Amino acid sequence: MGCQSPIGCGVEDGALLMVATRVREGVVRQPIRKREPVHSNEQQESSGLRLAVVRDVFANPSDAMTFQFIAEERSDFVAFWRRGLWSPEKLGWPDTLKYCMYDEPIEGNLDLSWYNAIDVAEIYHDWTAYCVNRWPQKTFVTVWDNIPYNGWNQFSPDIISKARGFIGRSQLTCNMLEDRYQIPEEKVFWIPAAVDTNRFAPSTPDNEGNRFSDKPTILFAGRLVWEKGLLDLIYACDGMPWTLVICGSGPMEELLSQAIPEEVDVRFIGAVPHHEMPDVYRMCDIFCYPSIPTQHWVEQFGISVIEAMACGLPCVTTDVGAFHDFRAVAGAAIQLVPPMRYDMLQEALVKAIKGRRKLSRLARDMAVEHYDSKVIGERLREVYTSE
Repeated sequence: MGCQSPIGCGVEDGALLMVATRVREGVVRQPIRKREPVHSNEQQESSGLRLAVVRDVFANPSDAMTFQFIAEERSDFVAFWRRGLWSPEKLGWPDTLKYCMYDEPIEGNLDLSWYNAIDVAEIYHDWTAYCVNRWPQKTFVTVWDNIPYNGWNQFSPDIISKARGFIGRSQLTCNMLEDRYQIPEEKVFWIPAAVDTNRFAPSTPDNEGNRFSDKPTILFAGRLVWEKGLLDLIYACDGMPWTLVICGSGPMEELLSQAIPEEVDVRFIGAVPHHEMPDVYRMCDIFCYPSIPTQHWVEQFGISVIEAMACGLPCVTTDVGAFHDFRAVAGAAIQLVPPMRYDMLQEALVKAIKGRRKLSRLARDMAVEHYDSKVIGERLREVYTSE
């Protein structure tokens, strides 16, 4: 049976379709309850899985890695997003992921009848509500947001009551879905995001490149905004014989450059395309992500953390939001410190630098075992094909 989409994408049986969405961010103020992630006891036959992954303006290659195993296993991955938002070249999709575009309004321009599983995002988008209302028995809602009622609107009640299932990217999110929205536990699945551990891997003699510095080098990669804790990171590096590399762009860049003490060696390298990030990680020793929670935002997952660990970098983060989940699996490969405590951040960085050779192997092993695209892809497939 051919693709029933009105745009005529020509997708074969077992294909994966992606359409892109705007993800909101948030904060949580509730205790964490222990739960086990979804695991597949044995690999299931996936020949019957026809998955459409619907996103939009925030479609990005980091999110795409989560679905990469399913895409590679089947014949095609077709990424759909609204025409004119992004070019696939700017997104930098992995080579395995193909794409098409659709026009607004989504109704009448995107028919997903052919697919037997649909993955949408968050509980407040109109296109999520469109998919849930039209195909409730096969639509799963992936949720990153972890603040109760953050973004709640007229679409949310229908999405919560009608969707087949909900995939929470963190335990915090799953707790919110069950406790605050009263979604039955059997409809909520904890499945984190994934990293392609073949592309994000430690240096080898074949790909070993230049370093940013001969000194121990700490990397931050993300948006340059106050809540990422960059001022704390700069203060933690004050007086230390390290190099700090700041990768990214944002409104804080000028302020940060003015706040740097003379004794701190800081290199601003700007925003780097996703496909070049493995080289950036490999040129550093430690990854640090000292986020600060706000009233309307807290870390929802931290894909850059698992990318860094896949490249063999020990990590230091703050003990906030979805970073709690790393405690159970990362062991010594990641240290979590209270937010806005640059003194404790400095102590953790000293410890990570001293033990970085051993911790590098632990970080890589953790990423491969728990967050590899194949591991996460199999868990997702189990959910999508469940009765």
